[in-house]
Amino acid sequence: MSGGLDPAHPDRHACQRAAVLGLVLFLIGMPGFLVAGDTPGADPFTDLTVLAIGVRTLYGMAGWCWLVAILGLLDRRRGTPAAARDTPDGRGRRLYGYLATAALPLYVLHQPIVVAVAYGVVGWHAPIVVKYLVIVAASLALTVAAYDLLVRRTRVTRFLFGMRAHSPLRRSERRFAE
Repeated sequence: MSGGLDPAHPDRHACQRAAVLGLVLFLIGMPGFLVAGDTPGADPFTDLTVLAIGVRTLYGMAGWCWLVAILGLLDRRRGTPAAARDTPDGRGRRLYGYLATAALPLYVLHQPIVVAVAYGVVGWHAPIVVKYLVIVAASLALTVAAYDLLVRRTRVTRFLFGMRAHSPLRRSERRFAE
């Protein structure tokens, strides 16, 4: 791999460039998906038109960039991550600790929730942008709520997700939960 984007040897600046490049590719590809899917009977995920193939390629490239960025930016051998640095009220560290613990459960839970929400939304007679935004917002809210209420607070589900046994909330977690 060239350009400093090797996940095995992350360079923080290269990972930040990969994240920005991934965002740019995503922002270029999203309107393409909307245009390619706007024609009746068109499916940008399976059509063999130049536009559909192009936007799928952009999405693949954006996904690769984000993968490299995430792996590099979460490398623990670096100093304290920016998100974990203490703000005057300590929110950054608490939020980072909460999300670090939640990573696997959120990843596992999001797929069925996204599918369930999308199943209910795709039949709406609304513009595709509205449907997309509703699916994203509702899925995010439901996934975080499911993690916080169903996984994080019960001993059985914590065990099933490979999390440590539930102990009394630490002071920092108590303040974040309130």
